[in-house]
Amino acid sequence: MPKWFFSSEENQEILIREIKEWNGTPFRHRAGVKKAGADCIHFALKVFDTIGATKDALKFIPKYGHDWCHHTAEQKLYLGLSRKEEFVEVGFHEPMNGDLILYQFGKAASHCGIYFNREIHQSINMVGVSRMYWEDRSWAKRRRFGFRIRYV
Repeated sequence: MPKWFFSSEENQEILIREIKEWNGTPFRHRAGVKKAGADCIHFALKVFDTIGATKDALKFIPKYGHDWCHHTAEQKLYLGLSRKEEFVEVGFHEPMNGDLILYQFGKAASHCGIYFNREIHQSINMVGVSRMYWEDRSWAKRRRFGFRIRYV
């Protein structure tokens, strides 16, 4: 069995199918309901939980206000993911399909998206679940952490 959950093409196909089902879901702070509303971390972790890559991953993410990253440098998303054994910090310079990339806004990494084939799938305020190109310069400079999901 491979170490990484998304090493197999089968798991990658399951991942992109699930991501596509979320396309068009509006942005809703601290929500994670397909087609009804989701923020970035709830979207990503609900996708991973749904396809069996993780289990109850959201339990490890502490509560956060809409603009928490402007008031504290506490790395809430990073610390929450680090406590979950399936997530391994790998950086973001050589991403693999299924990696979770964290972006810094304000004082802390407060946004995330799922990497897949040179695109980031994410939920953005006033846009909802959408995708952007990995090479987008305005976002590339905000990359801070990358996590990969392993089998446990």
